Amino acid sequence: MFKTVYGKLMFTYLAIILLTLATLGFSLSHLLSSYFFHAKEQELIEKGKVLVQVVGQVLLRTTFDPSILNVLRTMESLIDASVWVVDRQGLIIAASQDGVSLEGFRLSSDDLQEVLRGRLIRYKGQSSYFSEPMLMIGLPVVNASSDTVVGAVFLHSPVRGVSQTINQVKRYLYLTTLLAVILAFALGLYLFRTISSPLREMHKAALGMAEGDFSRRVSVEQEDEIGQLGRSFNYLASRLQNTIDALYQEKSKFERMIFSISEGVLAVDSEGRILLANAPARRWLKDEYVHSSGAKLSDAVVLADLPWVYERVMAEDAVVTQTANLTPQKAIMMIASPIHDTSGAISGVIILLHDISQLHQTEQLRRDFFANVSHELRTPLTAIAGYLQPVIDGTVTDPESVNRYLRIIQDETIRLSRLIDELLDFSRLEAGQLKLEKEPFDLVALVDDVCNQLRVLAESKGVQLERHLPEGKGMVLGDENRIRQVLLNLLDNAVKFTPAAGNVFVRVYEKAGEMMVEVEDTGCGIAPDDLPLIFERFFKADRSRSRRDGTGLGLAIVKSILDAHGVTISVQSNPDTGTKFSFGLPIVS
Repeated sequence: MFKTVYGKLMFTYLAIILLTLATLGFSLSHLLSSYFFHAKEQELIEKGKVLVQVVGQVLLRTTFDPSILNVLRTMESLIDASVWVVDRQGLIIAASQDGVSLEGFRLSSDDLQEVLRGRLIRYKGQSSYFSEPMLMIGLPVVNASSDTVVGAVFLHSPVRGVSQTINQVKRYLYLTTLLAVILAFALGLYLFRTISSPLREMHKAALGMAEGDFSRRVSVEQEDEIGQLGRSFNYLASRLQNTIDALYQEKSKFERMIFSISEGVLAVDSEGRILLANAPARRWLKDEYVHSSGAKLSDAVVLADLPWVYERVMAEDAVVTQTANLTPQKAIMMIASPIHDTSGAISGVIILLHDISQLHQTEQLRRDFFANVSHELRTPLTAIAGYLQPVIDGTVTDPESVNRYLRIIQDETIRLSRLIDELLDFSRLEAGQLKLEKEPFDLVALVDDVCNQLRVLAESKGVQLERHLPEGKGMVLGDENRIRQVLLNLLDNAVKFTPAAGNVFVRVYEKAGEMMVEVEDTGCGIAPDDLPLIFERFFKADRSRSRRDGTGLGLAIVKSILDAHGVTISVQSNPDTGTKFSFGLPIVS
């Protein structure tokens, strides 16, 4: 109980009340006792003075007047006090008690001597003449003519009467005190509960806030300091809730941003434990640590350089960049940055894992492209110059040789023109400058015409070109010239990469509102590693066999044209068994 504010306040309050009432009761009791005894003394003195005047004449007489006894008894009944009349020799000459004969009894006390000297005496306590405590007043009887003391009057009043009155007053006082204590206790109980109840409520709300519940509020009804404290607490809770909500929203945004980016992100604390890893980063964690948090970075990652990068950032407090070449085709760039707390100390490290394999491949393709273009341009130009020089110099003069040289020059010129046209087409497609002229055309007739155009090339290589076309027309919507270019590229590649005695199949059929075109060969096929890259610009799947057969732009141009039509091209291939390309165009009435 005394450990709480309520208990301490209640105990202090009751202790003060009880101490105050006890002090007040003791003081009042003493004051009342003194008052009542003083009042009784004054009463006895006043009545005694009256008796002194009455009995003075009796003491001056030589004979006793029995009537004085009636006066004494009457006075005794009025003031509840025994009255003794004593002469100068200390003999009791008259007493008010009935049934008790005190006449002739001599008093021999010091009090008698004081009275006979003319002094008024007071005494309260046990008397040798009575069996109970008494209040005694002694008054001298003075002869007015001679101014001498001729006797004394003693009044004895039992203390019992005054004590009873005082005890009764004390009982009332004690009852009043008890009632005051009860009322004070009830008032204190209500008062301190109004103080402690909001404090207990604030305590519970504070514990709830410590557990993350910032919706707790304190009911405030007072207008005093406790009420102000409660309102301040509610304001604090509201501000904290708003701050926590804002932080949670920012944290959610940050996490959504981190988990939505394609690059791997790792957050590591100052002890080297992983705090956060998005999906791309988890690819570089060991299987047993993929779905766990708090693992040691050195234990969880499969990249050997990653712990070294972390340690370097912690040691140098600077951004560290490191590239890890996993395979000739796979490279990861690690960019690690320190995280500082409010004091400026490093509290962790953010590591960005950037897969730069595609960049490496693109750069390699770019270098290959320039090498190929340079070679492709130099080859026909060298051939043209080589065959043109003898004709100009007159070294070759016979008409047959001159015609043969001119035909070679013509073929190389056509090849050079085709190469330049492909480069220009691809440049326009990449820049988005190529405008399609979409209109209905007969796809079946177009496929048949392209097959006829390449039939001579297929026969010259010993390749069987088979077409499977539906009867009638197949009207589709698109740019006929660009679709012709697509077909020429696909069929030309199929014939080039199919060995003698092989087959190239061209199929057209209707499916789900589209006219589907399939070009399938029985050639060398495409390696699985190369398959995702065949539509990349400058890419050649079989460089050893295709150096003289193109620049690696054909399939890139095919995909760009079909993308412009909103059409997807698919490819299926197995090494040594062949390749199949397919796409579809929407049918029109």
